[in-house]
Amino acid sequence: MHFTAVLFDWDGTLYDSIDASFKIYKELFKKYANLDLTCDYFRETFIVDYHKYYSMHGIPESKWEEVDDHWLKRFHEMEGEIHLFPGVKEMLGKLSEEKIKIGLVSNGTGDRIKKEMKKNGISEYFAAVITDDEVSDFKPNPKGVKKALEIIGVGSSEALYIGDMSEDIEAGRNAGTGTAAVTWGAHSAERLSPAKPDYILNSVNEIFGIL
Repeated sequence: MHFTAVLFDWDGTLYDSIDASFKIYKELFKKYANLDLTCDYFRETFIVDYHKYYSMHGIPESKWEEVDDHWLKRFHEMEGEIHLFPGVKEMLGKLSEEKIKIGLVSNGTGDRIKKEMKKNGISEYFAAVITDDEVSDFKPNPKGVKKALEIIGVGSSEALYIGDMSEDIEAGRNAGTGTAAVTWGAHSAERLSPAKPDYILNSVNEIFGIL
């Protein structure tokens, strides 16, 4: 299949933030739920809808805003430790040279993500950036993917959505795009498999083999 557009998730797909996220969630769950979160448990249970994840572990809705603020504060403190995955910037540049339209669809905080993109010198590559500023519905709801496609101006059958979590794959499928799962992010390959992505990517440059 020939794709003329590629949409990416951000955290865990392009941006190597999962270890930092785990460290922060470990702190938060100890403070707000008195739970000792392990990395393996986090990778096997974490979901895109982080408010639902709070609720699943006994953190009441009355505390969600406080927990969100704590997460963002700690994440900003760790920014110097977090970078793009190796090869991502070069891959985006090559896609751009090949006239592939590029978009981003994330449930993350818009101000944070746009700042991170600018800091890493990749903002120019993206024709559409959809975050929680534009669409508040969590994936697998396809609204964010559909909005990005509308902005870019391509049909769903011409686009590929790439992410590191099962909900990313489901969101792409729900929007009618091709789907690819990366194995270096939040969800393990074993957890991604039941979502039945069209492609599984084990390295950044494998994307060029499916376009």
